[in-house]
Amino acid sequence: PNLATGLAAVVSAILLCAGITSLAHSVTNDRAEKVQAYDDRVEEWTSSAREDFQESWLHVSAHWLASAAPFAGSQGRDVSQLAEGNASYTMVETTAAERRFHDAEGSAGLLAYTPLRFQSTFHFDSYYPTNDTWELLAPRENASMVVFEFQFRSRNGTYSTFATQPWPLVYDTVVRPRSPAQDSKCRRENHGTWQNQRCHVVKRLNSVCVQIELNEAGEWRLNKKGPDVNASSAIAASTAASGAIAGAGSTSRHRGTASVGATGTHESYGCDPGTAWHPATYVTDACWGPYRYPSEECRQRRAGGAAGAAHEVLV
Repeated sequence: PNLATGLAAVVSAILLCAGITSLAHSVTNDRAEKVQAYDDRVEEWTSSAREDFQESWLHVSAHWLASAAPFAGSQGRDVSQLAEGNASYTMVETTAAERRFHDAEGSAGLLAYTPLRFQSTFHFDSYYPTNDTWELLAPRENASMVVFEFQFRSRNGTYSTFATQPWPLVYDTVVRPRSPAQDSKCRRENHGTWQNQRCHVVKRLNSVCVQIELNEAGEWRLNKKGPDVNASSAIAASTAASGAIAGAGSTSRHRGTASVGATGTHESYGCDPGTAWHPATYVTDACWGPYRYPSEECRQRRAGGAAGAAHEVLV
């Protein structure tokens, strides 16, 4: 029995080492394949795609309107009273550094490239009160919506257009703070407002990022990472991160459950895998709400009221 036990232990150790070695090789090979695919795209970008993109013309329009189902009452603003409008801009190019994503291997084997994007900035009316009356904003399903429409002219003169789904500009959502002292932690940890025994957090549209690619006809089209799916599938498939990165006293950015349009369909042509490639990014507005000791930045925003806290969205 002792000999059999010893042999079994030796065999188990050998099999364990073999398994670990196989797993390591599998991870290494998987990374090598991904690095090669990445480098192939970088070489394509450097050799021709960047010049094709730079010689293109891009235009973006925003159309915003109140929801068809207004949310009224003592616990929310009537969004049917919010301004409706349109704005259009020719997008301008920028070579500013792009956001860097984490790589456990320190970007080993990845080719460098010079980025190029086209962007515009939209300014929407403030959702801050003109006085000190802080009423809850409308929930997502009743919020004021915006649609962005893009027009492209490629290098060969081909035109293409597409529009996003309606997205809420700003909305109220209820979260569950940690216990005990939920009212205090609602403000300190969730950056929300404690009202009616619930923690209300204001989410505002902060930026929009869209990826496009040329088809065989030389026409710009959306670079989708997968088919559009319904809301429940998108939420189930999202790769939510657990933390939040606080902004400069006024906002905190959450890479949470994938954002879904008002039609209930998830769009997958954005720039961040952490939001399941949805093009819209929302942040928590930590300045919104009736607090005794707001930060200096929040005091400046609130002092301006509706005029001083314009809602800016980078596209």
